[in-house]
Amino acid sequence: MALKRQQPSNHKDSPPAKRPRNFKPDTFYDRLSKIHLTHRALREFNRRNAHLQPQSLPTAQPIWSDTDLGQFARHGGPDLSSLRGCRASSMPRRSVSGRRTAHSATTQSSSTRLDSTSSESADSNFEQNLIDSHIYPHGFTFANHLPDVEPANINTLKRRLEVPRASLSPSRRNPSHFNKFRRINATSRSDSAVMTNVLPFLRGDDSFAFSTAQDLLFTNIDSVTDRTNYAPKPDLFDGVPQVQVDAQVRMALDHLIIPTEDLATPQAPNFFFEAKSIERLPTEGERQLAQDLAVGARAMDALREYGSDTVDQDGNAYTIGATYHGGGQLKLYSAHTTTDHTGQTGTYITELDSYAMTGASHWDGIRAFRNGRDMAKEFRDEALRMANSRAREAAEHEQHHTQDDNQDESADSAEYSTQSSTSVNTITGEGLRPAASSPSHKHETRSKKSKGGKRRRSSSSSESDERSRRGRKDT
Repeated sequence: MALKRQQPSNHKDSPPAKRPRNFKPDTFYDRLSKIHLTHRALREFNRRNAHLQPQSLPTAQPIWSDTDLGQFARHGGPDLSSLRGCRASSMPRRSVSGRRTAHSATTQSSSTRLDSTSSESADSNFEQNLIDSHIYPHGFTFANHLPDVEPANINTLKRRLEVPRASLSPSRRNPSHFNKFRRINATSRSDSAVMTNVLPFLRGDDSFAFSTAQDLLFTNIDSVTDRTNYAPKPDLFDGVPQVQVDAQVRMALDHLIIPTEDLATPQAPNFFFEAKSIERLPTEGERQLAQDLAVGARAMDALREYGSDTVDQDGNAYTIGATYHGGGQLKLYSAHTTTDHTGQTGTYITELDSYAMTGASHWDGIRAFRNGRDMAKEFRDEALRMANSRAREAAEHEQHHTQDDNQDESADSAEYSTQSSTSVNTITGEGLRPAASSPSHKHETRSKKSKGGKRRRSSSSSESDERSRRGRKDT
């Protein structure tokens, strides 16, 4: 199905490229189609209530009482706080010494602080925001009894993950590798420890194989959730060096393929990795990876569509990602953009396979991880080749067009000069006169002058003879 290509938006009128680290809670929760009861949602609820102005309540009327009631009141009187119409104090409670209690101060400050790195950032409302933005994590279609939307090349993707690697052949495996991995994995109790200690087992020796970066906030990429959620910050991602991207492609697709303003950052990322320690929930990494993959799928679509008026949606996935949980579970995913049965275009995340890294599938998981990175690199390089080729073709066409225009202008100028030099008449003060005589005209003029001279000479000779005869007669 051919669709009209969406032209890149004009970013001259867009806000600055840098995005705030923390999202705006008002926008995030107000736009959710459904709010889930989470700790973060409750804190936001308390924060909003704390900013509400106290309602205007009727002022209590003075009560005239007898002497006994007045004396009772002077000693404190009854507790009236439970009576309807009694205004509650809006001032913070103070201790006997008159100081503000520490509990009220910390509650107010902590209620307004929402950190994207906290363990609660990728909660159920984070996932709901992705769904409302047409980014569908794996399992969404199953949970909602909808037709499954898998990439057209899912069988190819799965086969590629199983391709044997010479470096992982049984004859080259280190016998102590597996036991060392299990020991290190068991002692990595934080996300940073997993990235530092566990990830090298998965990556292997890839020092020069990929252009990669870790733990960078995507401050230049346009939001895939209309700026209602955190900016992505993958634990690891692969892209292409800046020098490999044509300048015209970079300018046209700036906020679609360039994660940060740092030129050393890999561009057009399409492989992502999220790690979570055993102290965290596996769903947190899966939700964060879904947002990462949506950015990558959009980048691949932008490169493949660059310079084309129409787009043929082939339904293939060109973006790969992986999550690792400290419990020993490795999962690989793909992401692709397509139109579902209702006509709505969205990004769908599909689980390709999962591996128990502390069990029998340890080596299979390492092989799949490395094959997935290689496969993503092939997709990335091919998309970049298509975009760069079209950019060069457009530049060559523009250059030829400019040369043709210059040649036409030169020809017109030469023709105009020739016409001016061979003009028939020139303007003088006495009027118009011939600008030049042709050779035939000059020849005719000389002939006429020659004949006239001969006639004049013949006439003079006759007159001389007549005078001579007259003179002889007189003699």
